[in-house]
Amino acid sequence: QIPKDPTQRWLRELTAMSQQLQQVHPNVLAKILKQRTLYQNEEIVVIDKPYGLPVHGGPGIKNCIADVLPILAKMLENMKAEPLHLCHRLDKETTGVMVLARSKEAAEKIRLLFKTRQVEKIYWAIVLGDPDPVEGVVEIPIVEKEVQSHQSHYKMTLAPNYRLCPEDGRVVRTRGNRHAERAVTRYRRLAAASACSLLQLQPVTG
Repeated sequence: QIPKDPTQRWLRELTAMSQQLQQVHPNVLAKILKQRTLYQNEEIVVIDKPYGLPVHGGPGIKNCIADVLPILAKMLENMKAEPLHLCHRLDKETTGVMVLARSKEAAEKIRLLFKTRQVEKIYWAIVLGDPDPVEGVVEIPIVEKEVQSHQSHYKMTLAPNYRLCPEDGRVVRTRGNRHAERAVTRYRRLAAASACSLLQLQPVTG
């Protein structure tokens, strides 16, 4: 059944597109990425990464960006072109600007810019609810923890220094996890509609 709610319908279409990208031939995927090229010069190629497409391979992943970089390079330049190089990564569910380098030297320069926080990253996210205040800073440490599911794996989870006391609502300091890493993100609400808000997010700590 096709959902009547346009948001649910859109989410279903995104999921279907993600699954389709895993089924296509690598040449077809490279052609899709070529069509989504935003900018290129002698050193870099900038693409708009589609939703649901992983950057790296792994269990259960048939197609990823890393695997089609040699094909994409040939499509953009010529059959003798060297494979393009990854400079950074985006999560599978994140869509947006991704920079690729035409040489190892250019890739190292760009990776250093990311590593030394000289690249300004701005994300847009649709979230449930309306943040109060509409602009501010989220600062909650994160830590890598083992998650039990059909296949045990590790993921980054919140490790807050404070919690709300359920009895009286007081803010109580908790014992900090010594393995936790500082995580700071600036946010600003751009728009709100129905039960959702569009936020601009800027990671400070990477």
